[in-house]
Amino acid sequence: MSLSAQELRSYFDRIGWHGEPAADRQTLAALVQAHTAAIPFENLDPLLGRPVDIGPEAIVAKLVHGGRGGYCFEQNGLFRLVLQTIGFEVTGLAARVLWMLPEDSVTPRTHMTLLVHLPEGPVLADVGFGGAVCTGVLDLIPEVAQDTPHERYRLVESGGDQLEPVVPDTIARSIAIGNPADGRFAAEAIRRTGGWVAAVPDPEIVAGIRLLAETSGIFTETAGGATVAGALALARAGRFRPDDEVVLCITGNGLKTVEALQGALPESPVIAPRLRELEALYGRDL
Repeated sequence: MSLSAQELRSYFDRIGWHGEPAADRQTLAALVQAHTAAIPFENLDPLLGRPVDIGPEAIVAKLVHGGRGGYCFEQNGLFRLVLQTIGFEVTGLAARVLWMLPEDSVTPRTHMTLLVHLPEGPVLADVGFGGAVCTGVLDLIPEVAQDTPHERYRLVESGGDQLEPVVPDTIARSIAIGNPADGRFAAEAIRRTGGWVAAVPDPEIVAGIRLLAETSGIFTETAGGATVAGALALARAGRFRPDDEVVLCITGNGLKTVEALQGALPESPVIAPRLRELEALYGRDL
């Protein structure tokens, strides 16, 4: 879903931003800073016994036209609509809040944050975390202090001891197993050997398929694209040294999952299974 042109202009007026919107990091960072400065975090409605409607129309009416603030699902719900209207690819994430709690606490996923997919890699954007809100954009790189307009933030990897089944939603269907029988053993092997694991979104899987084809001539399926994308994610995180030799195990032919590339590559010509049509396509005898 997206906003109308008038709603988008009203949002820009609400946050006092009048730049030229584009689906790039510069625009994203400017909008995060302006939004967090203009729209307050507030949850007055529950105290007054009023239900909180997080539907798109209600969010726009309250936060944009009504001059009110809201909590994370309202704030980041509105921000996601804005970013999608501009042309960003955005994934909503459910998060646990461990603020002022022991690190081993397991809390419900009551917070909403946003993963924004940029050409240079995925970043976190969160305009709805109250007094501790991050006023900048954070790269998904662990253990590195990152500057924002107000203070520094650092993403820290957790131990990952607790494995929870998930409902897979990915183009990599051959490995979309939400609760694999050997998941516990894989996690133990990663910890025992000092290894790492990476999660990658669908656009990076498609980019991995294309990169492998362009650089090696290998056309792999989506699972192989996930392998390439995972290696690139680990490289961005500094897990490899420049002189390391990295071996990627690629299995599965790309012809198994050609539908995953629809819209990502130029449309291929379709010919009958005859040699003369192949020769006509390439303009020479074979």
